[in-house]
Amino acid sequence: MTKSRKGKNEFPIRDLLCHGKENATPTPDLARLLNCSEREIRSEVKRERLHGALICSSTSAGYWLPEEASDLIEFIRVQNARIKSMRMVTTCAKRELLKWKGEKK
Repeated sequence: MTKSRKGKNEFPIRDLLCHGKENATPTPDLARLLNCSEREIRSEVKRERLHGALICSSTSAGYWLPEEASDLIEFIRVQNARIKSMRMVTTCAKRELLKWKGEKK
């Protein structure tokens, strides 16, 4: 799906979505619509976001376009929480790695 975009719509996912979380489209539905895998959908959403498309999401609802500023505020809050969680897990893994390295000296 993320191959050459020459002559193609720059934001194929965004253009399929509706405004408001109540109108979210689940990932499996988008995959069926575009005849691709859910992983390809996530990859394409990431690409579109990095190129300026405002696409909100949640694991329970799917993808939607923001209807108002509060949609973006909530999306940012959730993304920041995910980042914090990943940092904590990574920190623990690094701590364990240092213990392993210390044992092998």
